[in-house]
Amino acid sequence: MSRDFVLVQRKLTRFAFDDPAVTFFGIMLHPGSNRNTYLDVFADRRCWTSLLDRQPDFMDLVTLAHVCDAERAVKWVPGREAVQTPEESTGRDETLVHVEMPFADYETFDALLKDAEKLLVPQNIDTARVFGEPIHYRKPYEVLPVELDGKEVQAEVVHPIKHSDGSAEAPMLYERGIPACPIGLTHHVNLITSLPRPVPQALVDDLVKRLS
Repeated sequence: MSRDFVLVQRKLTRFAFDDPAVTFFGIMLHPGSNRNTYLDVFADRRCWTSLLDRQPDFMDLVTLAHVCDAERAVKWVPGREAVQTPEESTGRDETLVHVEMPFADYETFDALLKDAEKLLVPQNIDTARVFGEPIHYRKPYEVLPVELDGKEVQAEVVHPIKHSDGSAEAPMLYERGIPACPIGLTHHVNLITSLPRPVPQALVDDLVKRLS
C-alpha cells in the first residue's frame, strides 16, 4: 500500500514541479471517511489549470489513482471550490488534487514523509510545505552539461543534507527534482530531463564515470 501512495504522490508532484509558473507547493495526509485517508497536493491554481488543459495526462493521473484502489481522484477547478486549511493556507489562489485512498498506516505515512523529504524543490517555488514542515530550494554547487541519448541536458550537483546525528542523505539520481534511484557518488545529481523507467544501470554507471 505504501508504494501505491508514493506513486500517486510523485505523479502529482511532477505536475507541480514541471510548471515554472508555480510558486507554492504542499502535501498533506489526513483521515477521511470510512477509515480512508486523503492525500492532498496543493499548488497555485495555474498548475492545475495547466494539468486540466493536458487532458490525456490528467486521465492518466485518475487511472493511476484507481489502479491504487483509490475511491476517487478529484480535481478542484479554480472558482468552483475554495480550499482553506490552517496548515497550508497562504492567502493565495490555491487549488489541490485530492485523492481518497484506503487507510494509511504508520508504515505508509513514514514512506510518504521520507520520500517527500528527498524532493529537490525547483527555484521558482518559494513556499513548499510537506506534512506541515517547510522544505527549501537547495542551490546546486555546480551545474554541468551532460549528453544523454544524443542531446545535452543540465545536471545539477547538490550536496546531501547532513543530519544532527552525523548521518547524511544517500546520494541519489534525480529526475527534475524527484528521486529516481541511488547513484554511486558523494552528491546528488538532478537531471533536468525525463528518464526511462526503470532507469538503466548503464546510464547510471556512465553518469558516475563522467561526474566522479
